[in-house]
Amino acid sequence: MLGAKMSVLERFPNIVEVFKKLAENRRYGPIDRLARALSPEMIRMALYEALRIATTEGWNLPPDKEVDEFLTEAEKNPGVAQRVAIIALTSAPKTQTQ
Repeated sequence: MLGAKMSVLERFPNIVEVFKKLAENRRYGPIDRLARALSPEMIRMALYEALRIATTEGWNLPPDKEVDEFLTEAEKNPGVAQRVAIIALTSAPKTQTQ
């Protein structure tokens, strides 16, 4: 059951994981595009780019069903995509000051 009270992390854990790995590897382009997406096309392109990198790196990909559900939800409510980007950035490596 996908209730409205479930968090983005609970609903789309594998998609969040891909974006977290991007942040951990300091590959912020797809994360930034997802955060600024103003249309369904922009969301799809940011996700495509993230999945393309994941494929190249040999990371686990989200199941098709999760991708479909994410796109359906994010196209209705772009805030969902922005939440994924924000969660991913909390995993970014901390810079050390000298």
